[in-house]
Amino acid sequence: MRAVLKKIDDRGRIVIPAEWRKKWQRGTKVILRIRGEFLEILPQEMVNLTAFFDRAEVDAEADLLNWHAFGRDLRKKQNSGSFRRGERLRSRLTSAVAR
Repeated sequence: MRAVLKKIDDRGRIVIPAEWRKKWQRGTKVILRIRGEFLEILPQEMVNLTAFFDRAEVDAEADLLNWHAFGRDLRKKQNSGSFRRGERLRSRLTSAVAR
């Protein structure tokens, strides 16, 4: 790894060398992290949201084809206390899909 001396302007900005930007740029945002006496600049990794598909489990009586009834059913459970944050609820999606 090659070291480069850069000037910091009066607003705290530095210019990252062009070859480094081409090699490491993965978007327009970076993560700045302080490690002891060092400042690390890390490229922000893209998150694959499809990894979270089909992970939600819900205990709902209503048919999923009727979203208004489904939302109403979830709100009832939340207000009655049977819906607890962090608790994994069993899914009844298979019965709704089978219809």
